Amino acid sequence: MTPEALFKAAASGKLPSNFLLRGGDAYLTRELKKLLKAAAFEIDERELKRTGPGSEASESASGLSLFRVNKVLWLKAISPPSAWSKDGLWSWKELLRQADGESLVVLLQVEADKRLKWDSLGLDESIDWNVDASKFSPWIKRMNESRGAPLSNDKLSFLAGMEAELLQIDNWIELWSLGNDLWAERALGWGTVGGQAANSVANPAFAWVDAVLAGRRREALSHWKLLLGRGEEPRQLLALASKSIRILATLEAGRRPTGQPDFLVQKLQALRSRLRPGHGKRLLKLTAEIDRMLKTSSAREDAVLALL
Repeated sequence: MTPEALFKAAASGKLPSNFLLRGGDAYLTRELKKLLKAAAFEIDERELKRTGPGSEASESASGLSLFRVNKVLWLKAISPPSAWSKDGLWSWKELLRQADGESLVVLLQVEADKRLKWDSLGLDESIDWNVDASKFSPWIKRMNESRGAPLSNDKLSFLAGMEAELLQIDNWIELWSLGNDLWAERALGWGTVGGQAANSVANPAFAWVDAVLAGRRREALSHWKLLLGRGEEPRQLLALASKSIRILATLEAGRRPTGQPDFLVQKLQALRSRLRPGHGKRLLKLTAEIDRMLKTSSAREDAVLALL
């Protein structure tokens, strides 16, 4: 089951009786809770002990009321079933027995770590609760439409290429819709050249990354000085550059990057053909060394990142 399918089920009030969420994307979690409440579900969140469900979860599932209450018992597991006690496993079977998809829905949320196995719990559905950056676009469109679609498609494409989680992008759409393009220019580097979005022209941070990737050190240093004068955070800039550098190094190795925006991969693929062999690998090694220096030495951040 996909997150989109679960959202549709929640909006209609017709949920699976039990299901597994693998991961913890904050935007998806917030929006699912909104849909559940709108469908008149009461949400009871509980964190399980390492030994599995206990009496509290069982009591919540079997609680009686004078009025009909549709409940989602939202459980968060911190250990796999192999670590649960016999009592915990028995309580779990009782929870599934009581779950009917209406008066009681059992939702188990776990870490995205694929090394942990949950198949033995007999859940009806398993949903990946994280979204690859390459699949952000439909969710960003949803965020925009929920506000009456104040942003045009080129602005949404601009946001899809940003280094951010879905919840942060949702916040940016809200602020952009309130503050208009002037806010986006100052906060995000949005700008236009000939009517088209131009990240690298409007935002020195993107221009700096482009210069680093292309090996234009004098230009990169010029942008770097401008960024420092604006009070930009060096570690955040390193993270921004590292994303593109990793993609470039992956392409050099003859592999296709996964979970990355297509437009960015295509841009770096075109750039790679103009660079010396191994340029991306050298940059990747240098960023790793800079990261190590920032974490283990007293070197000045502004001076260390100038090495790029």
